[in-house]
Amino acid sequence: MAKPEELGAILRRQLKSLGIQKKLKEVSVAEVWPEIVGEAVAAHTDVIRCADGKLLVKVDNPVWRHELMYQKSSFLRLLNGRMGEHIVDDIHFTGP
Repeated sequence: MAKPEELGAILRRQLKSLGIQKKLKEVSVAEVWPEIVGEAVAAHTDVIRCADGKLLVKVDNPVWRHELMYQKSSFLRLLNGRMGEHIVDDIHFTGP
């Protein structure tokens, strides 16, 4: 008789076989964004979506948007590190 398998392992295998695992991680990027960028930046930004390696972030102020452009590479490194794999290739900041 085969040894019972943990439900979590079964779900991970199924999600991977269906190609859904990366999409789920893309969705979870919005959840970790405030943790990555900090309270001050999070107060001026909203994650719109993350799809196909591109993260779209709405910024409420052009000055903030300009400043965040300089920090993009740092955010990418931190986000992908937090996700445990390369999920985000680029961040697009949009807004006024």
